[in-house]
Amino acid sequence: MRHEFRKFILVWLLLLVACSRNGESSTFSTETTASVTDNTIEKETYAEDVSDTTTLRMIAYDRESGSYQDLIEIFEAENPGTEIKIVSLEETLGLGLDEASVWPENAAERLVSAADIIPAQAMSFSNSSSKLLLNLRPLMEADSTFDRSDFYPNALEYFESDGNIWGLPTSLSTSLIFYNKDAFDVAGLDYPQAGWSWDDLLAAAQATTIREGDRVTQWGLVQSGINPGQFVLPRSGPLIDTTTNPPIPRLNQPEVAAAMQWYTDLYLLHKVSPNLRPSSAFSAPPGFELIESGKAAMWTETSGWWEYRKNQMNVGAVPFPIDSNNDQTNQIFVNGFVVSAGTHSPEIAWRWLNFLSQQPPATNIPARRSVVEASGFWNRVDPELSNALQYALDHSYYSQFSPEYSALLEAANVILFQGRSVTAALAEAQVKAEMELDNSLADQENTEGTKGIIISEDAVEPENATTIMFLIEDDPNSLPKYRDLAKVFQAQYPAILVELKTPDFSNDLTTLRDRSAISDCLQWSGGVANKTDREAVLNIEPFLDSDIELSKDDFYPSAIEQFSYLGQMWGIPAKMNVPVIFYNKALFDAAGVAYPTANWTMNDFLEIAMALTVTSDDPEIQQYGYVPQEFEINDLSVFLDRLGAIFIDDSISPPRLIFTHPDTVEAMRWFANLTTELGVKPVFNTSIKNNSIGVGQERKTLIESGRAAMWSEQGVQTYPEINLEKLDIGIAPLPIGSDGIAPATTRATGYFISANTTQQQACWEWIKFLSEQPNIDNHGNIIPARRSIAESEAYSQAIGLEQATANLVSVESATDLSTFLRLNASDNWLATGFLWWLSYAYDQILTANVPVEDALASVQILADDYYNCVLTRGALEDRKEQRICLGMVDDNAPIFLIEPTEKE
Repeated sequence: MRHEFRKFILVWLLLLVACSRNGESSTFSTETTASVTDNTIEKETYAEDVSDTTTLRMIAYDRESGSYQDLIEIFEAENPGTEIKIVSLEETLGLGLDEASVWPENAAERLVSAADIIPAQAMSFSNSSSKLLLNLRPLMEADSTFDRSDFYPNALEYFESDGNIWGLPTSLSTSLIFYNKDAFDVAGLDYPQAGWSWDDLLAAAQATTIREGDRVTQWGLVQSGINPGQFVLPRSGPLIDTTTNPPIPRLNQPEVAAAMQWYTDLYLLHKVSPNLRPSSAFSAPPGFELIESGKAAMWTETSGWWEYRKNQMNVGAVPFPIDSNNDQTNQIFVNGFVVSAGTHSPEIAWRWLNFLSQQPPATNIPARRSVVEASGFWNRVDPELSNALQYALDHSYYSQFSPEYSALLEAANVILFQGRSVTAALAEAQVKAEMELDNSLADQENTEGTKGIIISEDAVEPENATTIMFLIEDDPNSLPKYRDLAKVFQAQYPAILVELKTPDFSNDLTTLRDRSAISDCLQWSGGVANKTDREAVLNIEPFLDSDIELSKDDFYPSAIEQFSYLGQMWGIPAKMNVPVIFYNKALFDAAGVAYPTANWTMNDFLEIAMALTVTSDDPEIQQYGYVPQEFEINDLSVFLDRLGAIFIDDSISPPRLIFTHPDTVEAMRWFANLTTELGVKPVFNTSIKNNSIGVGQERKTLIESGRAAMWSEQGVQTYPEINLEKLDIGIAPLPIGSDGIAPATTRATGYFISANTTQQQACWEWIKFLSEQPNIDNHGNIIPARRSIAESEAYSQAIGLEQATANLVSVESATDLSTFLRLNASDNWLATGFLWWLSYAYDQILTANVPVEDALASVQILADDYYNCVLTRGALEDRKEQRICLGMVDDNAPIFLIEPTEKE
């Protein structure tokens, strides 16, 4: 359950990663398959000779590149002589780990010069950028199979200007108003329905705003950040008049002023919306934090947030209000692709775009009605959301960020934060918009057209060079580092070229076998328990035996064990994620408590946590001796292991999970008592099934305000990011159990060589080179698996001496593998439900006051049923069948752990 575990830990990170540059996020899950409609176009439509291979380059974000591989194979099979090559957007624009959001000013020019196909979101889409793009209208009109009416309203129009069409849409999301049903129930209000009016919205916002004196405890209507367009454009219409030549901004028109007045009155007159500025340019919008903390009755959000919010609260969704049936009040956000004006293969480019538009997207709503119907999209969407979306699509409009919108935003800010009148602010905004529009039109006139755009060719490979395909499992943000390392490696081995590749991160059921089939060598963090996985990679013992530069003794035993089977190594351990304890030195000093030592015990931990807890009814004074991670299962599993819990019964073959061993019962009681009896730790998310409201912000506040004496870190940065600059922080290894128990909790990632590769030695040299790097991830909680690297000065300098020391103590003191690591290394079929059942029992103890013995006994029944199901179905090495069994025996299991279509 490697991916499932990462999924719930990083749920918010994954949501951010899914955001486009326009700030849109989506969590709809529709499996990408072959085309659902016939995209074949008669060859006589094209004059292009495809007898030789035609290479079409396509820009993709690193995080998305792997998701195109299956589609590329299908398209290339249907179009012989065509090759689709993915080009990294980050590499093209020179975006590194520390500057991922800083795009060069000439980004558009660089993108259209690097590839034929570019994601539309990556372009600053406007008439000026159209000079860099290919007009698709002639190709569209020449294609007798193309049906313009198949697209939802405003999807294709988004790319249309001056009679030309500059792109093709593939997916959509739409703005909606989400609401907390519980807040409406408390207020005695009916839930809002599609077709409601703006007066209805205001009345609901007023009725659900709750005040206690001068303090608002619940806001009626919240925006994540100041965004006047969401409420002005639906009522005023476009902010620019394009019927004139040149176009003229309309910010000084009465309908714009009326809409702006209504919008700003929400904040200043009715005071149903929070008039807050972000604390910094890099902090979360204050409105978002209010939504997360459950202090918003209604809020604006895009459709893709539905599943996330549904897991948090009793949520509903409704389209934006209307005044008449023909109003278009719901903004749609269009994803699609454009074609470089420099392409040498316009017909092939069109064919590929048309093909992509006919695929069910992994996220968002398909832009084509036929894809929605063929993929059964509406059947997989919650009915309440489906109704809201379909109404919103029928009442949609689109808008692009432009000079007049920038001026509108500035006007809203001066009204809300400087007290300017609507009339004066919009008058100034009109002047600014006119000037910026004039400048924009002048830039368009001065912009050189399509002449001179040349798409870069691949660098000429050295003669007799060997190319190896290396598949990366890490967060794609690490790709720039690997690219730099590949250049260093090539300088040392000129005859070996490393081509980097990322997998389809949306595929949770992928295995080592799957990934080794599409690479020469690869990175992987799972074990090698399955025979099918071992058959897919090479045993590296022969490489170790013949390589005088690398010794097996140089690797930490806990790392070797995770990649070994019957004493044989099947991969090179690369790095380990080390959980550690951070502590606030100032709180220790003030209380006269000694800092944790390298060999401190669980008893020491408990004494310190109790000594540094300050109990108070005032939340601003309450101080906790220990603050867990947001998802407490991370801490729970680690602490229970060190307290002597026993979860695996080896007395039978195959082994089974046990939750009711007396040592486990006492360990669970000890950890639960930290909250229930001693009050030394707060309660956050106790179940992996739930996204607790406001957990991230609550934890962040406790730590940053100096009210957390100790807290755990496992190398995964949660959202919102915690700023430790103002704190004097110490770092200690995890405490050792009272009996000297210190299971290794350091999850290892390693490098493997595919059994299918013909470049075994080249792969060996490359992965050996990677194992020598001190800190590829630039993260303090990562330690190299090789002693010589982990103990080097370069490693200490990279992450700091105190962090390096804590990491080294953690791996050196390990007595054996933790339960979770053991399950993944040897008995990974048992891992499918382990963390879920452990978290469920813990949740029942803390939130439902179920006795410890009873809670553990209830999950033991489920574990036994699962065990019998797997054995009956012969599913010891079939992950999909294991997930089916989990769904069959446990009706309460999270959807992301089971196979819902197979549930019986």
